[in-house]
Amino acid sequence: MMEPMEIEARPLDRWMRDSLVRALVGVGCPVDLAERTVDRYGEVEVGVNPSGCDDVYVADVGRGWTATQPREDFEELARDIAARLVESNAELRTRAAAGEPVPVFWPLRRAKSGDVCPESGLWITDGVDRAPEAFASGNVLPTLDDRVVTWHQIQ
Repeated sequence: MMEPMEIEARPLDRWMRDSLVRALVGVGCPVDLAERTVDRYGEVEVGVNPSGCDDVYVADVGRGWTATQPREDFEELARDIAARLVESNAELRTRAAAGEPVPVFWPLRRAKSGDVCPESGLWITDGVDRAPEAFASGNVLPTLDDRVVTWHQIQ
């Protein structure tokens, strides 16, 4: 049996993070969610690419990058990762709607407990392990365990 390969990962450099956030905002992700997504799921996997370069990842979407490349090239890499995350996010929303616990990077809409539901659909909350819930437009979004939470529409 083969031993699993250990991957050395490091945080993104600040300029990389900022570039990836700009790219996600450019494809429609709200700024606060773009920042949280990159901060939580962004990393550089060191030297794992067969060509010897590092791989830059946000969640499960990545591309090769070498430190000798101009920073302008990184802007293109960031736009490519963002475009691929749009496709991945659509799939994740579908899987979350089916009850699978997966991270959805940006929802269709957001509202807090006590707000009137702006649109009928399936909604989830951050950090709560539970199945998506269906709410009808016009209904008041509930609290969870007497706490105000942010609801995210996923479908």
